[in-house]
Amino acid sequence: MISILLKNKIKRFKDKIRRIYFFESNILILSVALIKTTILEISGIHLHTLSLLLKIDFRVWYFRTSFEDFKKE
Repeated sequence: MISILLKNKIKRFKDKIRRIYFFESNILILSVALIKTTILEISGIHLHTLSLLLKIDFRVWYFRTSFEDFKKE
């Protein structure tokens, strides 16, 4: 039961990251939104797990934006 709730929270969190990525490609706005999401919604996840999740998603987001900027030039 707890693992299902945890998976649902992680899924909602990743969906928010994707929405932020599509609406705005500004690192400052992304980090503020991640902090707000972390404080408001994911208080049940252990901090170490959350930091790993943020690092993985942020690296993917950063790589995507860097690659798209490279393709434009």
